[in-house]
Formats: sequence, C-alpha cells, structure tokens
Amino acid sequence: PQANGQVEAINKILKYNIKTKLEEHKGAWPEVLPEILWAHRTTQRTTTRESPFSLAYGYEAMVLVEIGASSLRRSTSEQDRNKTLIRIELNLLEERREQSQL
Repeated sequence: PQANGQVEAINKILKYNIKTKLEEHKGAWPEVLPEILWAHRTTQRTTTRESPFSLAYGYEAMVLVEIGASSLRRSTSEQDRNKTLIRIELNLLEERREQSQL
C-alpha cells in the first residue's frame, strides 16, 4: 500500500531526532520523547511559515521559561476568554489548514 509522503517525511525526522537524543541520554526515551515532539510541533515550517502548534491553536506556544517570568501577555491573560477563543480557533482549524496550503 502507498503511504502518505508527508507522514513518511515527518516520521523520518522524528526517528532521527529520537535516535540522536537517545545516544546522548541512554535509556531515557520516556523523558526525551515529549521534548522532541514539543520541538517538532513548535518549529516553524518553511512551506507554511507556521508551526503545527500555531496552525492548530491560532497562536504560538509559550515556552515554560516565558511562563515563569511575569510578562504583559501573562498578566493580562483571561482564562475563561482564552478557553472560548481556543474553541473558536479549533472550529476554524480546517480553514486555517486550507489557507496554509495555498
């Protein structure tokens, strides 16, 4: 059966990154895998000029270091409003994906 070329390319990248990290951290794949997936999901793609995370949620991910420090973005955050906006963005996800493919 034929496979999706994009999926094969992503799997190749993920396998390489996992192998590289595991050479540095022998036997620590449960700790390393989430880091690799996070890096993959938050890295901007040249084809779409967006990260998979921003395509899914409509904004860039906030790194944990950014969360620890007080910032205007964090101090003005409204949790209920944010949850509502995330639901709206998820409803518009398909439209954003189509736009990124143009």
